[in-house]
Amino acid sequence: IRILELEKSLKDAVDEIHLMSITDPLTGIYNRGYINQRLPQEINRSIRYHRELSLVMCDIDHFKTVNDTYGHMSGDIVLKGFVKSLTGSIRQQVDWAGRYGGEEFLVVLPETGLEGAMVLAERIRKTVETTPIQTSGDAIQITASFGVTGFSAADWKHAMSPELILQMVDSLLYEAKDEGRNRIKSRPLLFADQ
Repeated sequence: IRILELEKSLKDAVDEIHLMSITDPLTGIYNRGYINQRLPQEINRSIRYHRELSLVMCDIDHFKTVNDTYGHMSGDIVLKGFVKSLTGSIRQQVDWAGRYGGEEFLVVLPETGLEGAMVLAERIRKTVETTPIQTSGDAIQITASFGVTGFSAADWKHAMSPELILQMVDSLLYEAKDEGRNRIKSRPLLFADQ
């Protein structure tokens, strides 16, 4: 009995260490390492089964101003509040989100076309825009910008890499920021001959 208890304790510890290794400690969602590991699997699954796959990359607008004005502890609360809005909008057990960079997040939407991804991005954008985040002293109003891309593997005739799809969604995010922020830019992942 003692050996079984030790075995279970060891397995629980290993599971906890694994979870910590793939999770962002502040926000509780997946980290960049997990994104780098899991995204190629999602792409391969999509291609193999001829399914749609979309990505949404989002960035909190003027986040440096939040930190400079309210302090880094309030900035952390804003990040957590943003992630709560984001994860509350996605399908649990199907879609998943990760922290891509400082205030930049990636949402991966298996079995979802570009139109569905746009609907999701708009839902998150609107929720963020209309829901102030309460810190210990202030209610902080934020907005976010979004880049959205995707493809249907049934129509895809080219090699697909995570770098390609990430580059596209990142460039769309920066188009949204360049055009005034608090908006969504989208484009299907296509090549000139498609």
